[in-house]
Amino acid sequence: MPPARNSPSIDVEGNVYIPVQYSANAGGNGGLFCIRPDMTQKWYVTTGENSTYRTHIPAIFGSYVSVITRNVNSGLFDSNMVILNRSDGSLYQTLGCDKGSYGGMAVSADGKLVFGSARGGASSGTAAGTETSGGYKVGILGGDGKWSTSANSDSGRSTNFLGMTHTDGNGYLTKGFQPAISTVDGSVYVCATTDNDNMIIARYRMDNYIYGSAPTPIWKVEVEAAANNFGLGCVLDDNGNAYVRAADKIFKLNASDGSLAWSRDTGTGNCGVPAIDNLAAHAQALASGRFACIPVPFRKRPAKDKPYD
Repeated sequence: MPPARNSPSIDVEGNVYIPVQYSANAGGNGGLFCIRPDMTQKWYVTTGENSTYRTHIPAIFGSYVSVITRNVNSGLFDSNMVILNRSDGSLYQTLGCDKGSYGGMAVSADGKLVFGSARGGASSGTAAGTETSGGYKVGILGGDGKWSTSANSDSGRSTNFLGMTHTDGNGYLTKGFQPAISTVDGSVYVCATTDNDNMIIARYRMDNYIYGSAPTPIWKVEVEAAANNFGLGCVLDDNGNAYVRAADKIFKLNASDGSLAWSRDTGTGNCGVPAIDNLAAHAQALASGRFACIPVPFRKRPAKDKPYD
């Protein structure tokens, strides 16, 4: 099993969900393990021939666990994303994720699913501007208990977060980024790589998202920072400020307008999402096999009826 930089997830009962990739070659299979707290296997589900996971974190919500994979040709995961019953690993629903994803998923308090697709951008092997961005799909929970997402078409992609083409004319790629949802107001922060290798970060409201309509971001900014194709993302502090990984630095964006608060060089070869400790004292990120710890001023969470400063 080659290293794929995946992370396990743990549910409230202590069960651990681990995505695995047995081979990067044709004919290899990936799968999802569920391990009990006593370290015995509860269940295992194969995810199809050629399925691959990279920088992926299984998403747990309610009675379900969901994973997104890449390169699936047939079988259970032919739509690239599935929702499984946590009790036994049985299939609950499949969802389409255009060209799959190397990233993770964020889940809102009301059950919306946000996940990036691997379509679009010169970084995916196409010339700049020749393929529209798949962006971040939004799964909406319906009255029948099932989720719906936008179609894999230009019109469908225009309803995604960061879908279609950036305003500067560059395409961008969202296949390997971890979105983050604010605990203050429920807004979602998403990242992408542009054709010029910079990073795009945008913040969207989730409470007024309308299925099938093109969303308008609260703000969207471009930061001059080298970006990998996958394995990056952001984490939020209690005030909604975003700490974002790039290939050679970590930087902080202010919640109110996305303006750059500070940036720190961390060396090349970075991969992973930053972490903030319980005291919000440090932002940590893996840099070339080392952890870089950066002080972050502590500030109390604002009252819910007060805006960000």
